[in-house]
Amino acid sequence: MQPLSLPHPLQNLDVVLGADTEVDYIGQEGSEHIFRLHETLGVRVKRPEGVCLLE
Repeated sequence: MQPLSLPHPLQNLDVVLGADTEVDYIGQEGSEHIFRLHETLGVRVKRPEGVCLLE
């Protein structure tokens, strides 16, 4: 994974939240019920020249 330099305001990209949320029931521990949540999160680059990859 490489760091990115992003200018402010963030008009060069969007953060996109997926619509494929899943919830799994793991089980019960004492009086608590345990769940696991899966979600998709992505970055959409609108202006590639506005983002700098640091190496």
